[in-house]
Amino acid sequence: MTCAIITSQSRPAVGIEGEILFEASRIREGRPLYIDPIAGTHEYGEPPTRYYVLYPPLWSWLVSLLPESAALLGSRIIATLLWLGLICAIVASARQSSRWVMGLGGLFIAGTYVLILYGSSGRPDSAALCLAGIGLLLSVKAGRSGFLAGVLFALAAWLKPHIIGLGAGAFLATLLIDRRAAGFTVLGALAVSAPIAFILQKASGGVWISHLVMSTAQPLVMSIWLDNLYSRLPFFAAFICFAAWCGFHERSSINARVALSALAASVFWTLLLLAKTGSASNYWMEPCVAALIVLSQSVPSRLSPILATVATLQALWVGIATVRSSLDDIENTPKQSAILAKARQICGIGRQDVVLADEPGFEFSLNNRVIATPYQFTHLVTSGMFPVEIWQNDLIRPDVRCLVVHTDILERPLSAVDIQTDLFPPRIREVLSQRFVLAAQDGGMHVYRLRNGTQSDAPKN
Repeated sequence: MTCAIITSQSRPAVGIEGEILFEASRIREGRPLYIDPIAGTHEYGEPPTRYYVLYPPLWSWLVSLLPESAALLGSRIIATLLWLGLICAIVASARQSSRWVMGLGGLFIAGTYVLILYGSSGRPDSAALCLAGIGLLLSVKAGRSGFLAGVLFALAAWLKPHIIGLGAGAFLATLLIDRRAAGFTVLGALAVSAPIAFILQKASGGVWISHLVMSTAQPLVMSIWLDNLYSRLPFFAAFICFAAWCGFHERSSINARVALSALAASVFWTLLLLAKTGSASNYWMEPCVAALIVLSQSVPSRLSPILATVATLQALWVGIATVRSSLDDIENTPKQSAILAKARQICGIGRQDVVLADEPGFEFSLNNRVIATPYQFTHLVTSGMFPVEIWQNDLIRPDVRCLVVHTDILERPLSAVDIQTDLFPPRIREVLSQRFVLAAQDGGMHVYRLRNGTQSDAPKN
């Protein structure tokens, strides 16, 4: 948590943050959000900007209400407050006798590096989970979901489409308990979903669903699933299993059954999503929220010596990993920000020249726009859904005169490229390698300038 606070202002926008900031900028400036990525938009000059709108743009619209200079930091602050506020609300909902145990569970979630990394970022995850978490709390308290819970669950999914486990689990439990209440849950979801879908359909000219599919429907891969289980499950398995065990022993309570159903649905959904190309630790945020809510209904007032020992060992192991990762972030973040700020100077280019990057956030900070979104385009190119020649031609335009990468280092041989994890496919990396040469590196960031003799290698004013 301390790391997130220390680096919140200096940490460059990475991953989805950059796409959200760019979409928010277009909304703020009154530009059309949905474009034809094949044709691109030439509003910013050459090369044209090409992208698919990532999610239904509710969060992007909210971020657009912030001043551009404060959008990144402001969205991070809001997300952090929502994430920590939800954890505190769940802890406060527990029985007084077991609140100290709940407090330890809340601290575990709030202090785990891979969770707070996403909980404190300017992404929609925290806002969506806050809505879904409150909806589940209301459902657990009432012993069934209802109209308001349906509204909250639906809004969560509109903010971040993969946040559906809590709502699905609560609804399924309600369907078995009280079908009338389940009907009201559906009505609540429809009451908020119908106007949102209508507005998006009108504003996008009917293409918002295709944008959503093209930007998020990456393939499921068994090797990725196995790797994610191996690398991430040990962080959360003990905590989730303990919550499930406590909930099972309280299954006679209708409130505990609703919470336990939400936990089962969110765990199942997360395990499925772990096979998705591009899956990350943020998928574990939802089952951790569900586990904490289950514990609020079922955690014992005291832990047995065995459970206390297991919990201590788990906390120590996760704590050591968190401290190491946090210290690395604190050390590297200023270096990354500094080299990013000097990228144009390192490449010897002017303000009108274009800087490419493997992260949309880097491109947005350097160009005030995104050129392309490599992660989505790589998988679209691989599946034959986007012409690679269009992307290649954009990279060799005279205005493109610098490259910044964080993960896709050009020195890596093409034979070592893995399209499941890398951000540039081989044919794009080949073009970039021929055009650029390493000029500087620091904090894990690499800046490449044009090779001598490359077209337009003379500095511009």
